[in-house]
Amino acid sequence: MKLSKKIISSVLVVAVIIAVVLVVTRPPGDNPLPSGYLLGVWNNAQFSRPAEEWADAAASFGGEDGVIDLVVAQAHDNGLVYLPFPFQDTGFLYSTTTTDLVEMYLSEFEASGLKVILSLQPLEADIKELIGIILSRYGNHDNILGINVDIEWKESGTPNHVSNEERNAWLSEIRKYNADYKLFITYFQDYTHFPGDHPDLVVLYDGEQSTQTYLMEEYQELARHYSSVGIYTGYSSSTPPAASPEQITSAAPNTKYILHTYDVFDDRRIVIFQLDDVQADWLETISHRLIGTHIEKNVPVLCAVLPNLLDADVGQDLAIYLKDVAEYYPDLVEIGQHGYTHNISENFAGMSYEQQESVISTGYEILVSAGITPQSFIPPYGSVDNTTVEVTEGLGFRILCNPAEVGTVGLSSNATHNMSILSNYVDLTLRDNWGPSANVTIKTAAQIMEEIDQEEAAEPVMILYHIQDFMRDTEEKVADLADCLEILRSSGKYLFLTAKQYDVIVDEQAAGL
Repeated sequence: MKLSKKIISSVLVVAVIIAVVLVVTRPPGDNPLPSGYLLGVWNNAQFSRPAEEWADAAASFGGEDGVIDLVVAQAHDNGLVYLPFPFQDTGFLYSTTTTDLVEMYLSEFEASGLKVILSLQPLEADIKELIGIILSRYGNHDNILGINVDIEWKESGTPNHVSNEERNAWLSEIRKYNADYKLFITYFQDYTHFPGDHPDLVVLYDGEQSTQTYLMEEYQELARHYSSVGIYTGYSSSTPPAASPEQITSAAPNTKYILHTYDVFDDRRIVIFQLDDVQADWLETISHRLIGTHIEKNVPVLCAVLPNLLDADVGQDLAIYLKDVAEYYPDLVEIGQHGYTHNISENFAGMSYEQQESVISTGYEILVSAGITPQSFIPPYGSVDNTTVEVTEGLGFRILCNPAEVGTVGLSSNATHNMSILSNYVDLTLRDNWGPSANVTIKTAAQIMEEIDQEEAAEPVMILYHIQDFMRDTEEKVADLADCLEILRSSGKYLFLTAKQYDVIVDEQAAGL
């Protein structure tokens, strides 16, 4: 388990910072990869899953040049390093197996044409000695790229630091077995923890528990100090879990390796939170509180914003806030368009193309003029038809959220469109009416989880709530929301995305990526 990076603070009103929007990536299959780096998976001494499945996973990410970073010396809670092959216990090294678990995996990977990095978590063991033990046993495999020392687990010498002298000693030991082997060194801190650059050194960044925007900034800074670098991505604790190869190589063009971690066999349900009716001159402080709670809990949210009044004096502060928060937290906050005014005339189903285009484009232009280009359209009352799809797609929208007419009379199943349509949703709240005197309660996390699990497994589930749900007992309800987000996230059952992050997955799947 990797140690955490610091989590970005939940500042609600922030300075404008231009940020690259980072999205979840999916395996590129057999499609050719951009040149210059290798892509694969990380296996933390998990030998219970068949070697063939790990080989398939590595190939699905990296194609015929796929890489597997295989931990062959694992740090255990007892303070000793476990070796997954027969070995007589000495000092800080021990084994409990009578079968060489590593050999069958290496043989499978070699037969599949996959490259392998042999990783060590040394604790207090002598690292040079450990390198010799591993390479004397497995250096006969032609697909070995070298040795990786994960200095999160280094407790000998100066813990969590590597000097040039240590680097040279480890390289000297590695070269006894193959002059072409590389020395990989892994950590989640800055360059001061690593030795100086060397032609045979690859520095691997291993940050998590933050947004990908922040992680890319840290990786970019580290990469400035080295010729060859790589990164681990795909941690469920990060938001979104993975950055795409394009985003990674944009941050660090000298990237040589991209290694996917816990998302390799990810079967979590996709969940998208949607906060409705965010608007100017009404409950703006509550909107800030709710968006800030999502940032604080590191759970993304799609904000369904009414463009009406954003271009007026009363809407200037909210327009600036929405633009800033979406730019500063692109992994956590998405701004979508919720009609225009949300009045009764915006029951779009049955309206002409000209009528719908006039209303929707007016709202769209207001958002664009405020520096926000929405990709998700949320129709008021869920009222849509095929004309709505045609209009919104023509304006550049990619996603249609919570259309009430899906499966009934609104959208024809044979309609031609390229939009992602998200129609599975559960309510975050229970209410007895929609008037100002409504009694509203936040469902418990257990109730929400039960409802999510009842929805169709193949589809993402949206959790829908409104700013007016928090008009009364605001502090108590915000605390309930925070508790619910914390419990849902820590359950490990769900992959939280924005709608536009999910749309990227749909596009890549459609392209066979």
